[in-house]
Amino acid sequence: SGEASSSSSSSSYRCVWSSEGEDRSKGIVCSVSASVDGRYVFTGASDKTLRVWQVLPATCASRLRCLQTIRDAHQDWIRCVAVSPGGGHVFTGSRDETIRVWRINPGGGGGTAEPILELAGILKGHNDWVRSLVTVDADDSILFSVSDDCTIREWDLTPFSKGSKREDDDGVVSSSAQGSDGVILVDRCMIKRTSPKGIKSLAICPHREFIYIGFTDYTVRCMDINGSDVRKAFKGHTGIVTSMQISTTVDSPGHHLLFTGSDDHTVRQWCTGSAVCLKVFSGHSGWIRDIKVWSRKLFSCSEDNKIFVWSLAPADDHRSAPPPHEQWVTSHLTLEGHTAAVWQLAITPDCRLLVSSSADGRIKAWGIGP
Repeated sequence: SGEASSSSSSSSYRCVWSSEGEDRSKGIVCSVSASVDGRYVFTGASDKTLRVWQVLPATCASRLRCLQTIRDAHQDWIRCVAVSPGGGHVFTGSRDETIRVWRINPGGGGGTAEPILELAGILKGHNDWVRSLVTVDADDSILFSVSDDCTIREWDLTPFSKGSKREDDDGVVSSSAQGSDGVILVDRCMIKRTSPKGIKSLAICPHREFIYIGFTDYTVRCMDINGSDVRKAFKGHTGIVTSMQISTTVDSPGHHLLFTGSDDHTVRQWCTGSAVCLKVFSGHSGWIRDIKVWSRKLFSCSEDNKIFVWSLAPADDHRSAPPPHEQWVTSHLTLEGHTAAVWQLAITPDCRLLVSSSADGRIKAWGIGP
């Protein structure tokens, strides 16, 4: 079950499906991600289970159907799931300190015995659990990982597509070997960034010029993607920045906005050019676990078991100068139905469904589009 309530106006947003019974996880559903073609949703849980869900048409009574369950997909919690922009692979990061690469089988599912996901490789090198994964290249060649070992690692994925090695500007070559079962083992990353501070979140600008890193000192720093020089520091949160997203604005495609969610219970909207905070979205009573931006909407989920939907004003997209004071926003729509913390959100490519994962063991699908 699930319902929407609003602090400002009514809305047609509603829960259209919830996992129950055998489809309900025995642990925390830590992560959720949608495939590029919109056919599947992938979830990872603390019970080490990776699931593949088929997205069904709106005319069906059930909007998601579990097609594949991979038990013991890792040796510990599956903390994060990401899908390659090219649509060929799914990546999972775990508390077992590894990243697993899963090949999406185009002929899988659909009534066939072929699995949709097949293990293609294992990336090793982190010394603590892998917190976040970020993909950027449409040719599926680069993967960034964030770990509690205070490092960000950049992985060369060409062995999974071309069977070759790749050398970067510093002459560092990722090392890989293929096991007898065909699984490629990679034990060395291309680039490793180490910090004396803890790293909790990561975002990469669309043109891969800059990298935005959320540290445990409550700041976000913008750095050159191929260097260590700090270009800008974003300061204002009173807690750790737990999630980030960069949005290319509708009215000005070359202009970027940075959204950050924090354990101070707020989401902030920043001008990337000036590092000035434009807005503070306030209302959650628990720390923010994930945020997503879609069109004129900002979605946030929290330890308070709720999902908030915030409206973004068009004027924010092309503001010629930052305001003298940050604007506090409290008006929002509330999506309720989870009975424990909501860990992550995913939006299907057709922008019709918002999928949420929770510590209550459920995933829910919310109708958000026409």
